[in-house]
Amino acid sequence: MLYRGVFVDEINLLVFLKEESSKSCMKNERKVLQWLKDNNIRARVENPIDDAVYIWLPYDENNFDNKTYINSLTEAYQKAESHFKEVKISLHLSKFLDGYNEYDFTIQEFLELI
Repeated sequence: MLYRGVFVDEINLLVFLKEESSKSCMKNERKVLQWLKDNNIRARVENPIDDAVYIWLPYDENNFDNKTYINSLTEAYQKAESHFKEVKISLHLSKFLDGYNEYDFTIQEFLELI
């Protein structure tokens, strides 16, 4: 998948825990992992900063835009949106555009891109 002519390395869900957030990255990750388990979503997580937790759904990096992956991503986004205060689709690019290599979108904005 390309975004503005640049290869997309990763597509993730990005959830913001807001007031549910802990100062411990491990606790934040465990909280999201438990939510994933409760919702039968197979994924891995990372809490790199503050209340932002990335959720990596399994994908074929050469084919982000296949229907199965997009359906899984959309379903996970909708479930997350009903639980977390803020949810985005995060595209990680192979190079910088306008000083950034990560762009975040709502599901509607993302679906318009593909």
